[in-house]
Amino acid sequence: RGIFEDAAPLSKDSQAKPTGRLSARQLDRLDHLVYQLKIRGIYININLLVSRYFTEADGVKNAKLLGMAAKPASLFDARLIELQRAYAKELLSHVNPYTGLAYKDDPAVCMIEITNENSLFDRDLERLPPPYYEQIQEQAKHWKQLQAVERKYFESMTTYLKKDVGVKAPIAGIGWDASVHDIAAQASCDVIDHHAYWDHPRFPGKPYDQKNFTIHGKSILAGAKFGLIGSIKRYEVTSKPYTV
Repeated sequence: RGIFEDAAPLSKDSQAKPTGRLSARQLDRLDHLVYQLKIRGIYININLLVSRYFTEADGVKNAKLLGMAAKPASLFDARLIELQRAYAKELLSHVNPYTGLAYKDDPAVCMIEITNENSLFDRDLERLPPPYYEQIQEQAKHWKQLQAVERKYFESMTTYLKKDVGVKAPIAGIGWDASVHDIAAQASCDVIDHHAYWDHPRFPGKPYDQKNFTIHGKSILAGAKFGLIGSIKRYEVTSKPYTV
């Protein structure tokens, strides 16, 4: 259930448990996996914000209402960004005992992604709990447009990762089927990364219920515009590498 140590094992209240302290056991499992991939010539992409659930104990207001990765408040809230930076520095500066290298220095780490499938442009911002909706309204007034808010986030994160952490691998911003606004906001990143899924399971009941889902089972070649290929071609990214 993630890479963090349970900081309050006697408490049943998840909101009373601060996140951020790396579990020695889980970190060892990650280190060994990366080592095994490396010796087989398989490169690694490390994404810094995917399934983390922030808590009230982290100093995050209304954390329970933000959901996984606190999307999209994690793109503009100062406390959430501070927590992301702290985690990135601790993880990427950690020396893997199996390889003898920190992740920031290991050439087997071919890419760092800042955040997974996160955007200000596909969310109903009015559904954000307080104080986040009020924050984004104020920031939008100051920066004149929402794209500038995202751009500020990626500029600050790429600068921090390169200068303060010492990351050497190319940095991507959002791994996702991002909008043209998201792509423009990632100008400070080295790579534009695109996530796409052919025949992603659909869940008629509970999300990600492994016993209740459907797939259509059709060939990608039978899809309109060849399925994923059409979605990948939708955005013309010519200014920098485009990975899929």
